[in-house]
Amino acid sequence: MKQLILLILLNSFFFTILAQDKVSILNPNESVSNTIELNDQHFYEIQLDEGTFATVNILQQGIDLKIVTYHPNGDKIEEFDSPNGSMGDELIFIDAFQQGTYKIGLIPLGQNEKEKAGDYSIELISISKDIVSHLNSTLSFLEKLDGIPGYCLNIVDANSIVYSFNSGYANLESELQYTADTKQQIESISKTFLGISIMLLVERNDLDLDEDINNYLPFDIINPFFPKEAITIRQLATHTSSIFDNGKFEDLCWLQNSEMFFENEKKYKHKSIRKKFKKYSKNDPLNLDKFLKEFLVIKGQYYSDKNYLEKRPGTYWYYSNTGAALAAYLVELVSGDDYTDFVQKNIFEPLKLQNTSWYFEEADLKVLSQKYDGNKVEYPVFKCPTYPDGAIYSTTNDLSIYLQELVNGYKGNGTLLSADSYKEMFSVNYEETGGRYKGIKNGLFWWILEDGLMGHNGGNYGCNANLYFHPDHGLGYISLENTMLNENDIATEQSDRIKTILRRYLKVFK
Repeated sequence: MKQLILLILLNSFFFTILAQDKVSILNPNESVSNTIELNDQHFYEIQLDEGTFATVNILQQGIDLKIVTYHPNGDKIEEFDSPNGSMGDELIFIDAFQQGTYKIGLIPLGQNEKEKAGDYSIELISISKDIVSHLNSTLSFLEKLDGIPGYCLNIVDANSIVYSFNSGYANLESELQYTADTKQQIESISKTFLGISIMLLVERNDLDLDEDINNYLPFDIINPFFPKEAITIRQLATHTSSIFDNGKFEDLCWLQNSEMFFENEKKYKHKSIRKKFKKYSKNDPLNLDKFLKEFLVIKGQYYSDKNYLEKRPGTYWYYSNTGAALAAYLVELVSGDDYTDFVQKNIFEPLKLQNTSWYFEEADLKVLSQKYDGNKVEYPVFKCPTYPDGAIYSTTNDLSIYLQELVNGYKGNGTLLSADSYKEMFSVNYEETGGRYKGIKNGLFWWILEDGLMGHNGGNYGCNANLYFHPDHGLGYISLENTMLNENDIATEQSDRIKTILRRYLKVFK
């Protein structure tokens, strides 16, 4: 009797182990649905040849999973755990550098006591040795999210566009396709043009990066908390000048097409946005020089000591659009040209950026992207007195030409600046070593990221833009999207996944 009971227990234990460590074969274009309990572990095997790229999608429904990929020798490769929690998709990537059987493990996290069990489906959505085919399949799969009205991305090397993908519409109403020649505002990527402009004047010995800005200005700009401390151009270019936007400079923007705002006012999801645009609709245009004087100089109309941080200049990082605008004004003063003209003559024209401009003209309307909110409602176009910080309009193809110049410039082969100037601009001019922004590294109006990427992003109402390159690989990417992130979770998820894919496979194109 005892032997029979023992046999039953052993059989029960054996079948429990099988349930916990369930192993299945995953085939292309096959979706498998299953239920998983808290203490289970499910495994899926994929047979991959050397040099094969694979993307797997897992849809979680009711339970949060940690997903682990394993090498054919049993070593762990990567772990994936999306911010979607217990609901939503998770993309899993496997790059097979060796032939064999790769394994994907699904492990319930158990972070929520109510999540005792849940359903999921798993699908091998791309498997290919051709990186272009692989990217096309993976990015096409993301189209089902339908969060971004329209976007385009290019991957470039020093001499050519090696990959391009576009999706959706530049204008939903007219069904105008979003392409590599669609023009939209690139927002803070505009600041990178300012970095080049400054270095052009440094090369001409007209500017000194470490000179007191008051030696160039017709009025004095002084941090009231540190009145004896000079503010320098390098500090403006690294966001360490202690000049603070104070949330007020945006209140001085104005609408270019008020009629669109009033037509859509009640459709906007957020009350704060309706309130902001209504304020813009009442404002008159404000020149750059007048704004800076009234905002930063004592007794100015918009002056407040809150327009400065209680931090010694050069010792604390804080992103400043006003500081960028001031740097552009210095370019104007020293060069004798309006800043827009300076950039046009010294950057746009030499690089033959024929579809790049400040703001946009009526002639652009056939290729211009509409701006959309998170609910795909049309946003009006507005201008700000700090326009050098983000008012350039361009296309994915034009930005590819620009990015190629930067990739070559990093190697010492640029055409706009000398090798030494590019080296200065791309070097870490400031790194925040503590506090909230610890780890941030700045070149001269350039981000230097932990994963080695360099470049800049930009975003505002109806626009999201990214321009980055990896100096070690000599490859970079541009991605333009006609919606603002963080207004729609699905659009944000789609955009984040696009950037994840681009960064992951950037090194593959040789």
